Amino acid sequence: MLFGMPPTNDDWESRNFGIFILGAGFSAPAGLPLADELWSDILTHARTFQGRAQQFWDDLDYYIDFRRRADGKALNREQVNFEEFLGFLDVEHYLGLRGSDTWSEDGNETQVVIKTQIGKILSRRMPEPGKIPAVYLRFAEKLQPSDLILTFNYDLLLERSLESVGKPYRLFPRRYESVRKHISTVDYSQDEVVVLKLAKDI
Repeated sequence: MLFGMPPTNDDWESRNFGIFILGAGFSAPAGLPLADELWSDILTHARTFQGRAQQFWDDLDYYIDFRRRADGKALNREQVNFEEFLGFLDVEHYLGLRGSDTWSEDGNETQVVIKTQIGKILSRRMPEPGKIPAVYLRFAEKLQPSDLILTFNYDLLLERSLESVGKPYRLFPRRYESVRKHISTVDYSQDEVVVLKLAKDI
C-alpha cells in the first residue's frame, strides 16, 4: 500500500504493509532547511573558504557563465538553483571532464566542500532527541516491521525518531544468516522497519 497522503487511523489499522516516500518537506516542520535555505547557508559559509575550497567560487561562476551561454539566463550567485548546480557538478565529475585535474574519487573540490557544508548545517539544525516534535514520534510509533521507507533526505530525523520510540530499523533491504559464493540465506528473525536512503551522492 502506498500512502501519498498522511494515512488515516483506518488506513493504519487495516494495512498489511506500507511504502512511504519521504522528501524534504517531511523534515521542514522540525526546522531543517529546504534546498533554497540550504543554498543560502552554504553561500554564507563559503565566504570563509580558504585554499582548495575556494575552487567553489570558480566552479559557481563557471556554471553561471555556462547557463548564460547555453540558454541565455543571466543569474547571480543567489539565484542559482542549488540542485541544478549540483547536477552540473555530478556530470562533470562522472564523465571525468577535468581529466588529470579530477581531485578525488569522491568528487572534485566543490562537491566535497558542499557535502561537508550540508553535513554541518544539518547537524547543527537537527533537534536533540528530547526535542523532536511529537508528530514524528507518533509516525515512528505507528510504523510496522513490514513497512518500507524510501527517503531522499540527507538528515537523520527519521532515524532519531525511530530510536526515540525504541522502534528497530535497518538501512539496507535484507539481513542474511549466511552468505556463500552462489547462495545466501535471508534472516527473517528480526522485525525491523526498512529505511532506504535514496539521496544521490552529490
